[in-house]
Amino acid sequence: MLPRLQAQEKLAAIDVALLASGGFGQRDAQAMLGGLRRQANGVEHMPKVRASSAQLGMIGIGVRIVPPPQEAANG
Repeated sequence: MLPRLQAQEKLAAIDVALLASGGFGQRDAQAMLGGLRRQANGVEHMPKVRASSAQLGMIGIGVRIVPPPQEAANG
């Protein structure tokens, strides 16, 4: 795990050097800085998770699946 962490840190250092020297385009630089600011502030994108009926049942939430309403027969 340590070599992986070291590689990530080296890549981050390279990105910082390129960012500081103007090696990235303006959009890329702004996106990188925005990502770093979000990480620094602890605001990271959380994946949307959808609980299953079984998971909700385990915490005491009942789930009832209601069939969609059927349209009245034309005739």
